Order: sequence, then C-alpha cells, then structure tokens
Amino acid sequence: MDMYASGAKLQDAMATIADEAADAGDAAAALAALCEVLAESGSASILATPHAGLATRLPALLAGGSGSQGDGVPLLAARAIAEACDTAPQWASHFARHGAVEALCDRLLAVDCVELAEECLWALNAISLECPHECLSRGVAAAVLQFLDFFSTSKQKVAFDILLHIFSDYDEVNAPKAMEAVPALCNLLQNSDTMILESVVPCLVSIAVGACENDKYMSKLIYETNVVKATLTLMCNERWKSLNDATLEGILGLFRDLASFSAKAVKSLFELNFCVLLEEMISYYSYVHHDSNMVGMLLELIYQLMPPLETSGQHLKLLTAKKKIIMR
Repeated sequence: MDMYASGAKLQDAMATIADEAADAGDAAAALAALCEVLAESGSASILATPHAGLATRLPALLAGGSGSQGDGVPLLAARAIAEACDTAPQWASHFARHGAVEALCDRLLAVDCVELAEECLWALNAISLECPHECLSRGVAAAVLQFLDFFSTSKQKVAFDILLHIFSDYDEVNAPKAMEAVPALCNLLQNSDTMILESVVPCLVSIAVGACENDKYMSKLIYETNVVKATLTLMCNERWKSLNDATLEGILGLFRDLASFSAKAVKSLFELNFCVLLEEMISYYSYVHHDSNMVGMLLELIYQLMPPLETSGQHLKLLTAKKKIIMR
C-alpha cells in the first residue's frame, strides 16, 4: 500500500471511528482498516494522526458492544490499541490517560470470548512497557492473574511479561497492589508446569525488591503470606536440581533479601530444614557440578543467616534475634 492510499484509508477509517452514530458493522470495518494501516505503514501513519480523538474513541469502542463472537468492535478496538502502541510506544500514555487500561481489564475479566481476552493481553503488554505504574494502580495484576488458566502457554508468557513490567520498580503508593498479587503467585508455585514456575519466581523477586526498603510492606510479605514456605517447596526432594540457573538464583536472592530484613524469615527457613538443603547444594556445586558462582550465592545467603556481629542499634537487634533462633 503506497503512502497516498494508506493516508486516504486512514482518514476514512478515522472519520468512521469518530462518528458515534456509526453502526457496529461500519465501526468494525473502520477498525479493521485502521489495524491494517498500522500494521503495514509503520510509525509514520500513527505519529501523523492527532492522538486526542483516537485515544478517546478506541477505549470507548472497546468498552461498548457485547464482546461476543458476533460483535467484532471490542476485539478490533483492542487490536488497534495494541497495534498503535507497538508501532509508536509513546501512544501508550495517551491511551492510559483516556481509560484504555480500565477498559482492557474489564474486558479481560468478563471473558466474553478467548480471542478478545488475548487481544486485551496484547494491548496491556504494550501499554505496560511504557506505563507500568498506571497499569499496576488500575488493577492489571489481578485481572491478568484471575484467568491465567484460560490462556494458552504462549499467552501465559505474555501475561507474565506484563506482571514483570508492572512489578519492576513500583512506588510506595502502588505497593498494596503488588502485595495483593502475592497469594495468587504463591499458589501458582504448586503448578507442575516448568514455564509457570520459572515465570512466577521473577515476579516474586521483583515484588520483594520493591518492598525491601519499606518495613510495613516487607513485614506484610513475610508475615501475611506463605512466600517462604511456598518458594522453598520448589527446592525440596532435590527439585532444585531441575530448576534453571536463573530461577534458582532468583529464589536464593529472594531468601537472602527476606533474611536480611527479618528474624522471622530466618526462623521460617530454619524450621523448614533449609540448613540441610544448603549443605546439599554447597556439596553439589562444590564437588559434583562445579559452579563457583552458585557457591558464592549460597555463601552470601549463609552470611545473611549468620552475619558477623555489628554494633548499630537496629542491626544489633536483628542479629540478636537471629542468634537466638540459630542457637535453639
């Protein structure tokens, strides 16, 4: 399609999309044409388009209609949002400001049809790359996790990509939303699917990293969830040998961060016979499967469990609590 034809097709599509009186058939045809232009013409077309009207209308068209197999308007609106954000990432913030995140979440939770839900995932993935804080604050984590089982493996990977985007470097305002996702993520650790296990651990690590400087949320993570026990379950009965290096390093890093903060986390690890597991792993990576990097991580974790005594006030209290647990 040449630039002239592309421009004319885009203008016609935009005119119909802007017309609130257009019937569903005309709106669907215009949205399909818009998606075609975006897919074929690259960023030039979308960047030349005034964002205000499109950023307002596409979320409205997504929210309207039945979302059933016979009504293609919501599906094509979600696809157009995804195409626009993939083609020109700066459009993500425009859509986020005009209700696209909420409309996508609502459609995802309604599960009107699987194809529409998958288009919503694609759009949320594109928006979450540019607007992670907005996505976390507006309930994307809950929407993505609630119906994870409905998606194919490839779409589940997209869902976990979204979660990683929104859990990375979240602020204190959004910390409660991140904490809300922990129980569901811990439940997923019981899954036998390797892809899911290897995707959940980085999400939990990101949540812990975001909470590590906040006593309130770190305490919530340790005391009100079963994150230590659920994660340690992955390691028992030599299951740690079947985990890939990135997943295992993520788990050890998570334990290290929790142990550095809380005597209760240390107590949980000891009560769950973590020392026996540590001994097995150090022997394995020292003598059987030589891996100095993994041995270094294990020693760093041991240091957090039994660090040298220091004299600073709060640190001394934590060390004393750890010592009491270790000496029992």
